[in-house]
Amino acid sequence: QVIAESRSADLESLMNYRYPEFDIPAQARELYRIFHARHTADVNEEAIPLMGRSADDLDLTRCSLRALSPMHLQYLKNAGVKASASFSIIVDDELWGLVACQNREPMHVDLSQRHLCTFLTQYAVNNYLADFQKKQVKVQKNLSQLKHDLKSDLLVKRDLYDVLEKYALRIMEVMNGHGLLIKRDRAIMMVGEVPDKKMLREIDKKIATAEFFATDRFKEDGPSEDVEMFPGVLRISILPANNWYVYVFRKERLIEETWAGKPEKVMQVDEDRKITFPSPRSSFEAWKKITKGKAEKWQSSELAFIEDITQIIQQAVAQRGGEIDELNKKLVRSNNALDTFGYTLTHDLKNPLTTIQLTAQMLLHKKDISEELLAKSMKNILEATQLMRDMMDRVYQMSKVNHVDFVFEPINPKSKIVNIVENCKQQYQVPHLEFIMGETLPVLGERTLIYQLFLNLVG
Repeated sequence: QVIAESRSADLESLMNYRYPEFDIPAQARELYRIFHARHTADVNEEAIPLMGRSADDLDLTRCSLRALSPMHLQYLKNAGVKASASFSIIVDDELWGLVACQNREPMHVDLSQRHLCTFLTQYAVNNYLADFQKKQVKVQKNLSQLKHDLKSDLLVKRDLYDVLEKYALRIMEVMNGHGLLIKRDRAIMMVGEVPDKKMLREIDKKIATAEFFATDRFKEDGPSEDVEMFPGVLRISILPANNWYVYVFRKERLIEETWAGKPEKVMQVDEDRKITFPSPRSSFEAWKKITKGKAEKWQSSELAFIEDITQIIQQAVAQRGGEIDELNKKLVRSNNALDTFGYTLTHDLKNPLTTIQLTAQMLLHKKDISEELLAKSMKNILEATQLMRDMMDRVYQMSKVNHVDFVFEPINPKSKIVNIVENCKQQYQVPHLEFIMGETLPVLGERTLIYQLFLNLVG
């Protein structure tokens, strides 16, 4: 395609004209890639053979004296050209294009001019590539920032769907789409222009279980007439099991191309040599081609971007699922601990309650009570109520958090054991029971739990 031109005022413009690839055969393209300046001063000038001492042909690949092929010369003659000079545009060691100079009369371009043209061509290429790289760096920086912001919000905010709704428009713009749709089960979130439900069902039916699908001409790939408006379809799976997909749509783009002659290859047969070869085109009149039913093609950078976005979402979903699973495990552990503690508490509360009840009954029915016995009884009631209060505090703590941080300390259980024994004497009405206790050693534990332990053992 002609992307820039400079011409005489009386010549017709060829701007945006397209030329088929077969106008320059593969062998000629390789020659342009290796040798960057080719010139013929007169297409009608007779080629002069080179004679050497050896019978082998000379390799003139890198020599400016090499004549153009007869087919190339005929091509130029058919175009009304008398002189030609071509300078290769090389990008990443590949032939990207040509600066083609043509003249209506024979004209010689000397070596210094050709060197200057080669230099200017490569200078323009380098300048373009430097500017292109700057723009790409800026684009990649913006994309990286978008992905970073999305990832941060997905990790911090609880509602993933709200986060995706926030970023949907920016994702659609990066994808150069006309519409974006996120579907999860029956919930649908849309941005921009999207097809109707009928087309969505048809897309899902055609794509079936494919985790990634992208086309720029869905109408040609599918049977429906209703998809003409959105031939550009991209669908990528987030969680197929949950019917969670991201769709990006592109509307039809009418493409009108102007070709320098009808782009069809005509073959000739050399009867003497028994070979077939392409014939140089003889017509260069404008030939228009209109392409319908297609959208702009998805670029590899766009496909890579949407895959990155999908992976970020999948990672957030997986992490959120892991957090929920861990929370469920903690809740199960907490409930089990609470159930166990509640059962133990229900059992252990019977002892202090019995102590209070028996002491109160004794005080109620016994008439002559010494001050010493009264003081001891009051002390037993206070200790029993304090024990009950400690137990209830533990239950309250466990109801507030998913675990209890017990304070462990060295405790000599002697006084607690004596207290338990005295309570048991009253509870079981054996006041004259003889209880023998040896030496006790401190144990590391929590006060309330240590008391409950010995209460269960002794009581």
